[in-house]
Amino acid sequence: MIITGTVVKVQPSTFTDKYSNKWQWVTVQTTSGPVEGVKVSKKELTQNFLGQEVEWDMTEEQGDKGPYNRFKRPPQQGSERPASTQSRQSGDDRNRSFALSYAKDLVVAGKIEFDNLFVIADRMQTWLEGKAVGIQESSGGYPDNPPNFGGGTSTPDHTQAAYDTSQPTGDDIPF
Repeated sequence: MIITGTVVKVQPSTFTDKYSNKWQWVTVQTTSGPVEGVKVSKKELTQNFLGQEVEWDMTEEQGDKGPYNRFKRPPQQGSERPASTQSRQSGDDRNRSFALSYAKDLVVAGKIEFDNLFVIADRMQTWLEGKAVGIQESSGGYPDNPPNFGGGTSTPDHTQAAYDTSQPTGDDIPF
C-alpha cells in the first residue's frame, strides 16, 4: 500500500544488518493520521529529513517482537528490467574481448606461448570482424570465402584453413 505524507519523527538507527543496512523508526503524518514504521537503507536518515514529503510503499511484516510496518521506495514506472538484457558492448569491443579471452585460454591450455597472446588475439579479432561484416554463407554454414590473413590461401572446400604464413607461430590454430 502506498502512503503519502510528511515525515514528523526520525529515530536514530538502533540496528545494522549484515548488509550494512540501517534500520530506523520513522513516523509519517498522513491524511488519516500518523503512521509509524521501519525504514531500512544504507544511509541513515537524519533530523534534516523532518518535514519532507514522502511517498513510500508500506508493507506489514512479522518480526521477533510482532508485526511492524516497513517503508520502502515505491516501484518506479517502467523500471522493470527486461528478461533478457543485451550486452552494452559494441560489436568491435565484443570481438576484441572475445578474441583476447580465447587467446588467453589457448595460453592456459598450453597451445601457444604467452609471447604470442596478442598476435593470436589480433588475428582472431580480424577473423571475427571479417565474419561480422557479412561474408556470404554457404549451405554448410561456412563462409564461401574465408578471410585471408596474408600469405595463406583461401580454399573453397574448407579442408585447409587460411592463415598468415609470414609469421611462424608453431601452432595449429587456423587463424
